[in-house]
Amino acid sequence: VCYSMLDTINSRHQRVVVGVRLQQVAGRDRKVDIKPFAIQGLPMSVQPTQLVTETLNERQARVLPLNELKAVVEVLDVEPVFTHSVWRLLLWAADYYHH
Repeated sequence: VCYSMLDTINSRHQRVVVGVRLQQVAGRDRKVDIKPFAIQGLPMSVQPTQLVTETLNERQARVLPLNELKAVVEVLDVEPVFTHSVWRLLLWAADYYHH
């Protein structure tokens, strides 16, 4: 199992991770099972690799199956750090002071 993911910000300034889970079908050399997914509102403190892996020890990690990835996403705090009005103020300030 492996994942390919794109981490981006949408037009509403929400962080979105879109990706696919790829898994070779047992006994089929050229067959791959592909499952697309999207996670919206992911906190900036969470790295995409943290979503799809479990650290076993200092040198080893395990790639999570899709059902465990769903469980990880469900427990994340997806509440925005800033209110909508504060976020708009920050965007205005960033635009105003950008050289």
